[in-house]
Amino acid sequence: MKYWLKGLISLLLFLCTNNAFGQTENAIYFELLGNGGPYSLNYEKNLSEKLIARVGFGYWKQNPKYPMTVGNIYETEKYRVFYTPVLIAYTIGMSKHFFEIGSGFLIGHESYIAARKTQVIVNMTGFAGYRYEAERGFLLKFGITPHYVISPEENALINTFWYSGGLSLGYHF
Repeated sequence: MKYWLKGLISLLLFLCTNNAFGQTENAIYFELLGNGGPYSLNYEKNLSEKLIARVGFGYWKQNPKYPMTVGNIYETEKYRVFYTPVLIAYTIGMSKHFFEIGSGFLIGHESYIAARKTQVIVNMTGFAGYRYEAERGFLLKFGITPHYVISPEENALINTFWYSGGLSLGYHF
């Protein structure tokens, strides 16, 4: 767990450097139902004209008064999850309208409060969809966000492939 945390911090420091590869294009946006779980706040850095690196943060707290279904599992226990989507994407298009395709990982930490149990979550994830960048900074993205659960071993959803759709609104600068 220490190694992925060090790697994540190194990636964040790299992405926050303004002059990486001579690029100054950045974006910050809120994503609903996408790669970062139910919602996430994300930062993007253009690595080149068409290549984008992304990192985000999401949080979800389950209340047993309002249970939810995940796959074929009916969750009734109180728990919380911190998510960090980390992706690399490629854009195709010109001007304001782009097709974006990318892949990466969703790394998280899940805590079951009553059972005092915690576990690390690792999903492979991707994005395929539309990206709109207005000249004045407005950013809109929507598309398909597939997930493949690769850990933890005791998770009933292990080796499960599922889809979600994501909508992102934000600002590019």
